[in-house]
Amino acid sequence: MKVFIKQAILRFLKIIAYFLPQHRQRINFLHETAELKAAISCFVHRLFKAHSLQLLSCKRQLKDFLIGVDIVLFVPWVKVGGADKLITQYVQVLKNAGLRPKLITTIEAGDRIMEANCDFLDIGKNNILWTYIYNYDKLGIVLNSLTEAKVQAIHIINSRLLLQMMYYYYNEVKENQLKIIISYFTLDYSRELNKWLGFPIMYPESLQNADVILSDNNYWYEKFKEINKGVDFNYVKLGSPTKVVEQIVRKNRVISHKILWASRIVNSKLPDVLYQIALILPQFQFIIYGGKPDTKPEKIILEKLLQLENIDFRDEYNSLSELNFTEFDLYLYTSSYDGIPNVLLEMVNELLPVICSDVGGISEVVGKDYELLVKQPLNPLEYTEKIKLFYADIDYFNQKTQIIKNIVNSEYNESKFASNYLAIVKQLMLRG
Repeated sequence: MKVFIKQAILRFLKIIAYFLPQHRQRINFLHETAELKAAISCFVHRLFKAHSLQLLSCKRQLKDFLIGVDIVLFVPWVKVGGADKLITQYVQVLKNAGLRPKLITTIEAGDRIMEANCDFLDIGKNNILWTYIYNYDKLGIVLNSLTEAKVQAIHIINSRLLLQMMYYYYNEVKENQLKIIISYFTLDYSRELNKWLGFPIMYPESLQNADVILSDNNYWYEKFKEINKGVDFNYVKLGSPTKVVEQIVRKNRVISHKILWASRIVNSKLPDVLYQIALILPQFQFIIYGGKPDTKPEKIILEKLLQLENIDFRDEYNSLSELNFTEFDLYLYTSSYDGIPNVLLEMVNELLPVICSDVGGISEVVGKDYELLVKQPLNPLEYTEKIKLFYADIDYFNQKTQIIKNIVNSEYNESKFASNYLAIVKQLMLRG
């Protein structure tokens, strides 16, 4: 590596000499008298020494952090979102059971990290020690530190860095009897590329190498096996937890003709389809809660939405307590792919009827025959027909929502989630 860097610097200086004649004579002199090579050798040596010290500092920081830990959860960050909320719930279950979990964020800590109520270490871009460390070096430091600290298990949740470790260092992971849990939620579908994407597709070896794969839905699991001609792995369905909300009577309530849409304004959530729906149904008011988008195409579609008189944009919300559910007649959920969106469970739990795209594991919650399930997620006309169907018999769908809520409270409650997750973790640790 040192030789390669020296040669690269020499080539770069020759290019400078060629394009900047005023420096050519001095560069040629240094090159001919070997002073240049000596200076480069000294620079490269110091560079590698500084890099080695940096790696050593990172390893020391991580080693100290891992003292007294039972299980480490590796996540990209903790922000607003369903998967991020689930991270805090994993941590709480482990702590309530007397285990000692810690969080490691691999991109940045995130603005909701304190809600996890857990010791954390950011080895991403905002930790000056780790900022300029190559991922390959990070992987080696992480694995060595986990081994030396005798960590029993790790839980990988959407962390690309640790999925790469499963690829590059699989033999070392198994030699050290480190137990691996991975949570996957969905396969991503690209409309532009017309193909399936996502971590399970990108890192298929992780499925075979992990001790157990957790997910809240069966859809992506069956779809993955279909794509890969029946390949199987140790998969366990673990429903996301929701709190049981007290009974809310919606029968014979005053109709507001207000429809709630609450999601991230990103391409996969079909804000362009929402625009078409609102355009077709000017008699209904669409209340939008969603963080402002980052990309230019998504900003353009938001601008178009805001030009419609029946769009009321209220920015994103931090918790359900900020929403007045009695204001809305129903919840509209549009998406091109998904797992089981946590927001859908929350809306049903509040007894708010839902019209939703038939993607991912959504039908596992509402039922395959649910009348307000949209079979063609990209077709705005089907959503408008479902909206009209709902308003034609509101009391019926309020009753239907109560039935779905009972299922959600039975299958996706906090107690069941805690006992099932804890059983998986303890079984793996006992096997060690």
